[in-house]
Amino acid sequence: MRTLAPRETVEARIVKRYHKLYEPLVELVQSVQDLESDGMQTTDIELTRDGGDIVIQYTTKATRLTINDDKKKFILQIEKIK
Repeated sequence: MRTLAPRETVEARIVKRYHKLYEPLVELVQSVQDLESDGMQTTDIELTRDGGDIVIQYTTKATRLTINDDKKKFILQIEKIK
C-alpha cells in the first residue's frame, strides 16, 4: 500500500502540474483557432495521432455579438461566405 504524502505536498504537486499543463493547452487552442481568422470561432477541437502524423479536426461557428436592451435584441453575426 502507498504511503500518503502530507496535504501541503500534494497541493503543491497539483499546482505545479496545473501550471505545466495550463499554458501549453491555452497555446494549443489558440494555435488551432488561428487556422480560422475570418470572423469564425473554432470549436470542438480534436487531435488524433495517426501513425506518425497528428490529424487536426475542428468545427467552426460564426462569431456572434448579442446586445440585449429592455425592448430589443441586436445581433451581429459574422459569417464566412463559401
